[in-house]
Amino acid sequence: MVFILLLFVTFCALALLSWLSLMLDKRRTNVKGPTPYPLIGNGHLLAVDSAEFLRVLKRLETQYDGSAFIHLFSKRFVLTSNPKLIEGILTNSELSLKGPTYDYIRPWLGDGLLTSSGPKWKAHRRFLTPAFHFNILQNFVPVFCKSAAVLRKKLRNQANGSPIDLFPVFALAALDIVTESIMGVSVNAQSDSESEFVKAVDVMSSIASMRMRNPFVQSDAVFNLLPYKTQQDKALEILHGTTRKVINARKEELRKAEITDLGPNAETGIKNKHAFLDLLLLAEVDGKKISDDNVREEVDTFMFEGHDTTTSGMTYCIYILSYHEDIQEKILAEQKSIFGDIFERDPTYR
Repeated sequence: MVFILLLFVTFCALALLSWLSLMLDKRRTNVKGPTPYPLIGNGHLLAVDSAEFLRVLKRLETQYDGSAFIHLFSKRFVLTSNPKLIEGILTNSELSLKGPTYDYIRPWLGDGLLTSSGPKWKAHRRFLTPAFHFNILQNFVPVFCKSAAVLRKKLRNQANGSPIDLFPVFALAALDIVTESIMGVSVNAQSDSESEFVKAVDVMSSIASMRMRNPFVQSDAVFNLLPYKTQQDKALEILHGTTRKVINARKEELRKAEITDLGPNAETGIKNKHAFLDLLLLAEVDGKKISDDNVREEVDTFMFEGHDTTTSGMTYCIYILSYHEDIQEKILAEQKSIFGDIFERDPTYR
């Protein structure tokens, strides 16, 4: 009985100290926000599914005039849609250090461009720029067209008047495009959505997203006890294994062709389907070739960034267009001015 009473008193003392600490932290900023609870802060507000999560963020934005200060346990966050605040952060070259939520994608992406900071981020950002030169983008137009043709067919088959969840449909199209653009190989995600690789991408994206939203599974000590850890390990084995296989195959091709450096194409991009991968394999930082692990991290990073962000952008664009029929008509008129009545014709780069 004494032990239980002591335990209760200790818990109450910790809760009180936690609450006082959170309240003091809250008063140090002039950004308003909801009152934190002891120990969990405002974590209870965000422990919801992905659809409700966006509604919670919208409510906080509306309630606190565009910016809200919250705590997830003891971690502080500012949620904002204020363009002046966002500009101040994004245009500051000293603020490249990533926040703690990026830790949940490190098992997949390691220290790639998305998660790294400081000298490594600057060096990799600099030598990867030629991979996005217009010379290279022109070469990938056939890749875009091929995947778009499959996407159009799938959308036609689903256009029966019922609502469509476009995100997974666009995700497979974007994955097809980015794998062929980044790695020079096609995974045929739109035709084979049950492939191990496609499923592994979905598992890792879902788990990382879930941990970012739900503060109760953010601690590694808790996460490692849950079934999600086993699912993540299996997905990572497939993802990293596939990437390494592609990298090793391209390294062998370069060796046989006796290509050891970028030559005159370093600043304007390489005109081949392996442009991104070749830059990573042939570029030098401080006189040294990039390690295989760093190459794998950057390939995985752009695979993730390239399909996930594009999917979000396309889905949101179509969602907004669905509410504006007049804008749909303007887009259709523009397409007719380019294609005439032959909408199945592939567009040129111009």
